[in-house]
Formats: sequence, C-alpha cells, structure tokens
Amino acid sequence: MKILFISDTHGDIDAINRIAGLHGVEYCFHTGDICCFDEETIPCFTDKELRQMIAHSSAASCIDENTMRDRLEEIAAEHHVYGNFHQYLDGEKKFDIPVFAVRGNREDAAVIEKMRDNPVPNFTILDGQGPVFIRNFAFFGLGGTFFEECFIRDPKEESRIYPVISRSQLQ
Repeated sequence: MKILFISDTHGDIDAINRIAGLHGVEYCFHTGDICCFDEETIPCFTDKELRQMIAHSSAASCIDENTMRDRLEEIAAEHHVYGNFHQYLDGEKKFDIPVFAVRGNREDAAVIEKMRDNPVPNFTILDGQGPVFIRNFAFFGLGGTFFEECFIRDPKEESRIYPVISRSQLQ
C-alpha cells in the first residue's frame, strides 16, 4: 500500500493527482494548507495577502506597488491566484484517489461548510468526527489552528478524541 502524505499545496491541488499517478499512490493524506478557496474568498484577503498571491503567480506582471484594491481583486479572480480547488468543488476536476485532509490555518471555513452540503467526490475532511479505516489502520485528523486544551483523551477509549467545547466557540 502506497500512501502520500503532503502539505502546503497552497491551491495547487492538481499536484495530488500528478504525484499519485507518477508513483502509484493509493491514498493521500493532506496535512494542511490545502487552500480551500473559491472566488467568494477573495474579499476576505488583506491587500498584503492578495499582493503576495499575485506576485507568486503567472499574473505577477499585472501589478505594481500602486495597484488599487479593486484591481487586485479583479486580477486574483481572472487568474485564479487562489488556486484550483474551485474546479474540484464545481466538479470540473476529480481526485483520482481517495484524499483525506485536515484543515490548515489558511482554509476558508465557508468553503469547508459548502463541502458538507455538496461533498467533493474522493475528498474527505478529517475533523475529529471519527476515524477513517483503511485496511487494518484507523486514521484520525484534527486541523485548523489547533489548541490542545480544546481536546481531551478519554482514558477508557484512548483511540477516540472528543471536543470539549463547541465548534462555534472555536470560530
């Protein structure tokens, strides 16, 4: 069994399929900073974040230090500098293997919630709800900005992790 552990793809979701195909990987675990963004995320970014995303994209030549906020947002949308996860959300692309992911500190919670109502095939967010079983192994995941005091271990069932405060209190 070949398992890919990957992190910080920062919107280059196609990398998972490329690497899996190249190496015959059966499962992927993404350990954060997937950058689950869509076009509605753009207004949430600061000017600095937008400038950085654009500067590290094929649209870098479209901006300078005087580029105004409205234009930054237009460029970000036109060039999809926030990544290609939206193509998986919209069903334009698909994952070739099962992908299990934990939230990084950079995910858009609204996009994660959209996936609860409209799941992306072959993509599962591990968020402490229980294990994923693959053969004889149980995999758990907790992500986002993790604070250990938010979780306790039940001494009777060491293999389970229970939140002790509600999700709304964490956001």
